[in-house]
Amino acid sequence: MAPPEVRAVTTRAELAAIVGRGEGFLYNDVGGTRPADHPVHAAGCRQVRRMLAVPDGPLGVRKLWSASLGALLQAVGAEGKPWALCRLEPALAEAARVAGEPRTAADARRPSPAPRPSPERRAADAPRAARAPEPPPETDDEDESPRFLVRADPPQAVSVWSARRLPFDERPSTRALRHAIGEAVEQLTAPPGHVLSATFTSPDEDPVDAENVLFSNVGTARFAAAARHGARFERVVGPAPAAPAPVPGGARHHHRYAFVAAGAPFAAWEEGPPLLAWNDVALPPLDASSKPDAVWRAVRTALLHEEAPPLTGPFALRLALAACEPPAVRPADVLKPLVDGVVAALHVHDGRDLPSLLPRIAARLGEREDVLRDLLTSPGGAVLGRRRLLWPRATGFQWNPADDACVACELLWRRTPRPGAWRLSGALHAARARLGHAPPP
Repeated sequence: MAPPEVRAVTTRAELAAIVGRGEGFLYNDVGGTRPADHPVHAAGCRQVRRMLAVPDGPLGVRKLWSASLGALLQAVGAEGKPWALCRLEPALAEAARVAGEPRTAADARRPSPAPRPSPERRAADAPRAARAPEPPPETDDEDESPRFLVRADPPQAVSVWSARRLPFDERPSTRALRHAIGEAVEQLTAPPGHVLSATFTSPDEDPVDAENVLFSNVGTARFAAAARHGARFERVVGPAPAAPAPVPGGARHHHRYAFVAAGAPFAAWEEGPPLLAWNDVALPPLDASSKPDAVWRAVRTALLHEEAPPLTGPFALRLALAACEPPAVRPADVLKPLVDGVVAALHVHDGRDLPSLLPRIAARLGEREDVLRDLLTSPGGAVLGRRRLLWPRATGFQWNPADDACVACELLWRRTPRPGAWRLSGALHAARARLGHAPPP
């Protein structure tokens, strides 16, 4: 019998065919030495579907596919490459363990798989081995040279290059990058009729919420003047534009903050016709610490009886928030709960842990459990499909919408003389990468 085939995937059309079949396994060679930069996915993984958010033609990231997980990992190991199993797919990690395949970067460099453990050993190891391996911890030296470059482009723009994506933690290098970006964007003030446009560009295809990287992880208060009329973000998968000076560790990730006219087309993404829309949905006042709960309930209720074709690829949101003053509204503060709540409202929960989740949601929203059950499980308006939308967490719960597939979003703030509830209008659009788009420097 011929050995299982391992072949390169070099074009978007080839990748689309694999996604369409949903069979086999895909190795994504982003580069670098960390196993997390070389994930192995099942072909049906949503992260693989997200990789289609690129123009037609050659792919910018090397990929290998095989119908056999063992053959794929053996081929990767023969090249001396590290790898890590997709963290969204514990069943994939378990399959590798049971088959006796390597599970670490060091193991991956061996051409032969490890011996199959005994059934007793497999049973004893199962809970531990089912988890994907953690990447090695990054070192962080208080005295190391800055691994980023922040440039203010007068009169009204800021560009940022960094060796790693801005995370949400308190490492010294993170604090330094966060402070430098915050100091620069605080100097921006939106002109009338314009919103702050923030773009995150990186070749990494791992799931990331662009609004976190561009706004929340910087500190939303820093954008008070820049986003006073509204804010928008875009996520671009591709090489960062060239930095004007060397960046230690490489200029792999790029932020760009500038102003565009409200309602202007997105730079990197073309929008299709609206798939769903809602108008004047009442919301309670929100702030930077708000959860998505109230937004989810309001938008989900408005869309519960709507019908639209399912959407599986990248998408864009257009949102308009009408609120009175006082209190003052800072659009950057409420961007995250609005996006999370709206995207959650476009899903239907798969039913897992529902008996334990319903009392927790009811307590937080002050709503009857039977009403919440209908909102969570009715398919109307759920164009983003069925998923495990909620997870129990301690005595509360955590939302799990597919907001990483939101590649473009605009939030406009409109003052209204009406006191009381805020009003949210919005629309969902399929998004397609704009051909020939080149990120601004």
